[in-house]
Amino acid sequence: MSKTNCVKFFFGRFQPPHSGHFDIMERTIRNNSSRCKIFIFISPKTSRNDIERGTYGAYEAEDRYPLTADERQSIIIEELQQRGIDDNVEVLTTARSAQAAIKEIMRMTNVNPEDIDIVLGEDERGPFTASFYGKPRADTPQDKSEHPEKYVGMEIFGRSESDVSATKIRNRLIDLIITSDLDTNNILDSIDNDNFLSSVLPISRESRKTIIDNYKTKIRHLGSKKPFGRYSAL
Repeated sequence: MSKTNCVKFFFGRFQPPHSGHFDIMERTIRNNSSRCKIFIFISPKTSRNDIERGTYGAYEAEDRYPLTADERQSIIIEELQQRGIDDNVEVLTTARSAQAAIKEIMRMTNVNPEDIDIVLGEDERGPFTASFYGKPRADTPQDKSEHPEKYVGMEIFGRSESDVSATKIRNRLIDLIITSDLDTNNILDSIDNDNFLSSVLPISRESRKTIIDNYKTKIRHLGSKKPFGRYSAL
């Protein structure tokens, strides 16, 4: 059990993890004067099960999720280590929603929901506000136990790089993969020479290779029948 008086946490899909995510994490971790425990919860949603079932690419929403939760966890841990900000941080894949993450935090730390802050980019404020605060608070122990999300705080950060988005990253990666004839080393070299991708993808070459290999797998499974991003892949 983690001992702490306060918690800050992130929750997201991180498909793929990028500099917009890491910059907010770094600002939060480096400015953590209260020494709050920090958790990063990765939604375990993935398309890997669809590959195994033979239904890969059957649903448009799933087409955006090629990386497994464990792969995203490894990438984020490696990036935090590279940036020297991995102290007092746990990266977990045990909650499918932000509400579930809050309950997991309470179970692990015994902190009250009022001592928990979810950390968000400005563009995420609206959806989380509606989800968390859309119902009235009863201010009872039972309500706090059943719906702790209504009692947590929010720490909002503006994006330091307004042009960073997972959609743009995915589409640019697909461009490189297709033009490189699926050769991983060629793609990695192209990323090094691409001002946008080299600035927004994780620092580690191994992490970049993991992302590329997953996108290559997706393209091969989709063939010419299913759209991927704005493209009809191969």
